[in-house]
Amino acid sequence: MSEVEQTSTTNTEVAPEPSTILGGGGQPEPTGNFDPTTLPGELANEPSLRNFDSIEKLAKSYVHAVRKLGAPGEELVRINGESDKGEIYNRLGRPESPDGYNFDGETPDHFKKTAHDIGLNQDQANQLRSYLVDVAQQDNQSARDNFDKQQVEYQQQLQQEFGGDYNKNVELARRAFLRYGDADTVQFLEQSGLGNHPGLIKTFSKIGQALSEDGSVMLGTGEQLGGMSPATASSTMEDLRADADFMEAYRDAYHPKHSEAVKRMQDLYQYMG
Repeated sequence: MSEVEQTSTTNTEVAPEPSTILGGGGQPEPTGNFDPTTLPGELANEPSLRNFDSIEKLAKSYVHAVRKLGAPGEELVRINGESDKGEIYNRLGRPESPDGYNFDGETPDHFKKTAHDIGLNQDQANQLRSYLVDVAQQDNQSARDNFDKQQVEYQQQLQQEFGGDYNKNVELARRAFLRYGDADTVQFLEQSGLGNHPGLIKTFSKIGQALSEDGSVMLGTGEQLGGMSPATASSTMEDLRADADFMEAYRDAYHPKHSEAVKRMQDLYQYMG
């Protein structure tokens, strides 16, 4: 073999692979290794990045975090002050002003303002209002139940102490009180339930007994006032006290029939006096 042929063969064997784009080559394949210490600035010392030794693992972790958050990191909300809060609340459906809320039924302005201040949208405000209404109704019902229970306990205590003289002593107390009590005091005692308090009844019963001894308070006279006898007035009053709707109007100062109920009871007291 000639020297030329040997040289040609040698050159062919050691010829480098094309390394340019046009020559069929390209950029070298990435190794996929990840070294956080080669990153600039504080990233080089970021402890959380030390858990990754490949770009693939880093990318998977990022994708997983984005899917879990529901949005890319640059789209997450950052609150820097009250102005930012207001803008976020508005985007979440809060009305522009407290007057923008619409509720079924009368709702005080202070509730609307509070709902607006804490950023509630219409649906959230409705739920909070419904909860507060339910709590108030339960509290009112509980108060009425306790009131009725207490009135029964008052009566049972008096019946036990007065025994067979219960009706007589109660009538003495009633007449003595009506002799000196005015309409406003009668109304207060009725609405508060203190008109049946054993201590008060026993006190006025003693006063009535003392008055009856000098003839100032007479029992069973049967006199009529305005065409109704005391017995009829007393029976009517007992019927009204057993009427739940009437007593609700009588005790509730905001009930539309409150004034009418109070006037009815005052008239009956006058008949009985």
